[in-house]
Amino acid sequence: MIWTLLNSILLLALALSFQPEEGPTKHYWLGLLAKFSASLAFGWYYFIHLQSGDTVMFHQQALNLYHLSEESFNQYINYLFTGHHPVFMAEGRNDFFVKILSLPYMATQGNYWLSGLYLAFFSFLCSWFLFRSIVRYFPQLVIPAFIAFLLWPTSLFWSSGILKDTLVNGSIFFLAGICIRYYYGYTFKFSQLTIALVCLVMLFYLKFYLAAMAGICMGILAWDKVTKAFISSKTLRYVSLVFMLIVLMALTSLLNWNMNLDNLPQAVADNYSRMKSISEPDKIVQLNLDGTYASLIKSAPMALVTGLWRPAIWQTSGWMIFFGLESLFIYLLLPQAAIGYKRYQVNLLGVLTVFFIISLSTFLPMVSPNLGSLVRYKSVFMPFLLFILLIGPYLTLFVKNKQIS
Repeated sequence: MIWTLLNSILLLALALSFQPEEGPTKHYWLGLLAKFSASLAFGWYYFIHLQSGDTVMFHQQALNLYHLSEESFNQYINYLFTGHHPVFMAEGRNDFFVKILSLPYMATQGNYWLSGLYLAFFSFLCSWFLFRSIVRYFPQLVIPAFIAFLLWPTSLFWSSGILKDTLVNGSIFFLAGICIRYYYGYTFKFSQLTIALVCLVMLFYLKFYLAAMAGICMGILAWDKVTKAFISSKTLRYVSLVFMLIVLMALTSLLNWNMNLDNLPQAVADNYSRMKSISEPDKIVQLNLDGTYASLIKSAPMALVTGLWRPAIWQTSGWMIFFGLESLFIYLLLPQAAIGYKRYQVNLLGVLTVFFIISLSTFLPMVSPNLGSLVRYKSVFMPFLLFILLIGPYLTLFVKNKQIS
């Protein structure tokens, strides 16, 4: 009881220390309340109600590590810095996450709920950093950014519990904030660069394809800075950016065996077949993948539609209907965004955001064709899609004579 009280006080002290001294203070506390509520709701549903799922497995494994630290701290430290599985295997990713999770478990003496709140607080701070980065340069977009990155229910749900996605999504949001600030010439603090490096390392070990996407986008932004200093012709700069994109994609393909250009089509097909074999037929995205690039290209349009708008509301039941409603809302926003397209002025950040969304919405349904798991993986890019689609309607309805660049 005393340990619970001490951790609760520490969480409150941390929350108070990070609150903004001026600006959107109410957004900070509303966003934090929503994040903590989502963390508790996630724990109740999976840990108490279902008593199954990845979060239960992670809890038990982290609890075992916590007990190991009590029995022999040297053995615990030894385990933390010893690799037990290949990086690209699911077991390796899970083991890396459990090692991280064991730290709050030590601080809370194995308390599932408090440990979940610590993870949720990290994820919230990353989302808050992205939110502040956006409103720093576009104060008129405070409401769309607040809804998309701090309040959207499905994203909150999947990035607030004891899951790898909590750290993964938070890392992507923080790196997105770094990209925005870098693009507009912000001078970074050492602590921000350190956190960015930590986020990249976590992405590499937890979701290597997201580390590759982040590396490509950050590399393109850095190359854009270089070309602006040495190349005056816009056409040549655009050509060089396309060339650099190809180079970066080739380099990142070397990060992982599954991403190697020679192995990628077969790796995607194998993963699709494995997921299909353990899923119910009505919950599977039907694609024709045979391990060739031709099949990937043919399946890309259906995968893209699936990634953006499925599950459709008629494909859901029970609590999954919330994800069907999300798809419906995104679909209804499209014509509104098209009407207000003149309010957008496209820049490199916007292009990279669209590239990020389209790449993941096409790739994820191929490697995770089960609609139930797909909604969780989509949570990493859905806030960005929602934010882009909200800009046009919001400016049209509430902000007159403003254009976003």
